[in-house]
Amino acid sequence: MASASTTQVLAAARQWLKPLVHVLMRCGVTWKDFSELAKAAYVEVATEQFGKRGRPTNVSRTAVLTGLARREVRTQRKRLDATPQAWTGYVTKASLVLSAWHQDPRFLDSYGMPALLPLEGDGSTFTALLRLCGASDVRPTTLLKELRAAGAIRETRMDAWSTEACLHPQTMDAELIRLWVR
Repeated sequence: MASASTTQVLAAARQWLKPLVHVLMRCGVTWKDFSELAKAAYVEVATEQFGKRGRPTNVSRTAVLTGLARREVRTQRKRLDATPQAWTGYVTKASLVLSAWHQDPRFLDSYGMPALLPLEGDGSTFTALLRLCGASDVRPTTLLKELRAAGAIRETRMDAWSTEACLHPQTMDAELIRLWVR
């Protein structure tokens, strides 16, 4: 059987990555987070599966196999050895907004669930939520479009007689995420 070329492997990987990136983006994972995750995965696989005589791969060989500098290999190995709480990543404004919407009592209903929010007005509004999260430099409509496109929110009419819409966050189904790790 002939080996696949690098071009063929990269084309296939791009197809594999598309649904993964879709899920990651819906969950607020940024390119920076994914980049760090990919580096860690390269180092982990090279270390554990490409060693000689049953031993883990050393730092220099891991660097050659992954294309990373030895310093970066050592950094990634330290992260892999650390507890999961040590992982820090960049948080998007959209992630901050959704987190506050799910956790801040000012934006929760009487059942402790994220409240329906009007776009503007007095009290708990989407615009007030943006201000709280330090996202007031982003136009509310811009963030709305991104959240809507990601399936993170939906609009609900207040009542049959009103054209005013309220926004309601939607969650990513945890069972869908679990399917990725089975």
